[in-house]
Amino acid sequence: MSFTQIDLDKSYKTLKIKKGAPLEEIKASYRKLARKYHPDLNPRNKRAESRFREITQAYQVLSSHYRQQYAPVEELSTQNTKLSINKVVNNVTKAFGDMFKK
Repeated sequence: MSFTQIDLDKSYKTLKIKKGAPLEEIKASYRKLARKYHPDLNPRNKRAESRFREITQAYQVLSSHYRQQYAPVEELSTQNTKLSINKVVNNVTKAFGDMFKK
């Protein structure tokens, strides 16, 4: 899914965070605002219900955008870490393997 700059700008404004905020900050702001405007905590308040929907939509836009931007990098980083650990294990096994043979 592709988002326009207007969608992103509006979402940052709705969640009251700076552009480019990390995912942790996006989540924290969403949780705080969602709790404040949650319909269960504001029964019969149409404005709160509407605001809750806006906040939820903004979170969905920003979290999806964040995942599209950074998930491939994080996945690659995880893969590289696994490869590095395997290399270390293989090198240690090669270097000290003779010590453990009977």
